[in-house]
Amino acid sequence: MIERKARIFNIQKYNMYDGPGLRTLVFFKGCPLRCKWCSNPESQKKIYQVMFKKELCVNCGACVSDCPVGVHRISALTQAHEFVEGSECIGCRKCEQACLPSALSIVGEMKNISELMEIIEEDRSFYEMSGGGVTLGGGESLAQSEAAANLLMVCKQEGINTAIETCGYAKPEQLMKVAEFTDLFLFDVKHMDSDRHYELTGVRNELILANLNLSVDRITNAVSRL
Repeated sequence: MIERKARIFNIQKYNMYDGPGLRTLVFFKGCPLRCKWCSNPESQKKIYQVMFKKELCVNCGACVSDCPVGVHRISALTQAHEFVEGSECIGCRKCEQACLPSALSIVGEMKNISELMEIIEEDRSFYEMSGGGVTLGGGESLAQSEAAANLLMVCKQEGINTAIETCGYAKPEQLMKVAEFTDLFLFDVKHMDSDRHYELTGVRNELILANLNLSVDRITNAVSRL
């Protein structure tokens, strides 16, 4: 088995709202939608992102000298911190470590499946006691479908209940691969009207509704075979 890596931006333990029982919620980075009400805008891009709290910055320039790719600079005009247009964070976190006032933080971290499973396994007793397990969220975990399927497969092999939160905007084959190892789908349809869906999220909903029907058909067929 090839062990995939996933880019995540958070892991939330003892979650009670994203599936039955107590759950560990793994947030995947990257989403194809741009919902106007997005509660995690830092999850939308797959790339590493630098979060900046201007009110904490003392414009010391420590981040400038420590960043190997030139993301930061001190303006010659204002003597204040600014980001260099066109530069891209590589996630080394050197600027974050150099920033003593904690004005900078990096969103996004690469984890392989073994590392994620170590964290997940820490709370196995809570899953067993409460009927809980693991939920993949985001962002959109189907945007990293190979890693998502790999993680869910290992969870199933270890007897851990699995769930996924999804907007459903993915290739049908990606959805079905993940579905092989998923006990519960939390399918979030943003709007039934395709034009309105586009206005609110930046994509139309035909693919989403087709995938929802595909998921329902799969469940119906599975039940009929019991």
